[in-house]
Formats: sequence, structure tokens, C-alpha cells
Amino acid sequence: MSELLNSKKFKIAAHIVAVLLIALVSFVSGMKVGLLKARFSYRFGAFYERNFMGPPPPGPLGFMGRGMMDRHFRNAFGLAGKVISVAKNKLVIKDQDNKENTVTVNKETTIMEHHANIKFSDIKKNDEVVVMGKPSDKGVIKADLIRIIDFSRGPM
Repeated sequence: MSELLNSKKFKIAAHIVAVLLIALVSFVSGMKVGLLKARFSYRFGAFYERNFMGPPPPGPLGFMGRGMMDRHFRNAFGLAGKVISVAKNKLVIKDQDNKENTVTVNKETTIMEHHANIKFSDIKKNDEVVVMGKPSDKGVIKADLIRIIDFSRGPM
């Protein structure tokens, strides 16, 4: 038996089995990590609206076919609402809670309507907008993105 264990062929076969075993363990570990990442990504996507927009409104249609004011956006780092005033580099937006919010715009702010970039001067009173940005110490949102949304036209 010791002659078999000390033979060159046995040592080569043992090394091959060890390498294959390490490769199999590495493969299975990679599959588990990938599965965990995919599961997290799926769950994050499935609960995206609930996490960032609150619970859906009651009713059989949920979010479909409803106006923007019923969508329950939160004002943490952005807001949604109607433009009630347009000034030089500021907007005043009334949100779904009927609170007025001041939004500042600078050169780096991206302003879009549908898939096209537009100018700040194209924003009009009563436009429905979604604003993403950073809140300042003065309670003003510094806009990074402003998107004009026209829900009356239906889905895009």
C-alpha cells in the first residue's frame, strides 16, 4: 500500500483531484455570491416604488392612469409637483401636500422633457415636474435634474 501511495502516478492523480476539488469549491462559491447579488437586485427592483414613493394609493388601478399629484413622491432629495413661479434661476413648485418648495438651477442642472434636453427658459408656469437634487441649509433644493412630465398625454 505504501508503494502505491509513494508512486509518481498516484501523486499526480492526487494533485489533479485536489485542483479539481478547489476549482469546484471556487465555482460553487462564485455561484452562491452571484445568486445573492441577483436576489438583492431583484428585490430592490421589485420594491423600488414602495421604498422611494411610499405605499401605492388604494384602488384597483394603483399608479396606472393617475395624475402626478397622486403618486406620493417624497421630498427627501427631490420633489414632484406643479410649477407656480419661474424666476431668473429659481422655480417655486407646489408639491402634493400643497407646500411651496424653492428650487435653484445652475449651469450643471440637466433639464429634460421626454428624452430631449431643454433650456430653463422652456419651463412654464403649471408644468408638472419631477426634481432631483440636494437640499441646502436654507431649505432650498439645488436641482441636479428637472424633468417635465405631461401625464395628460398618457404613457410615453
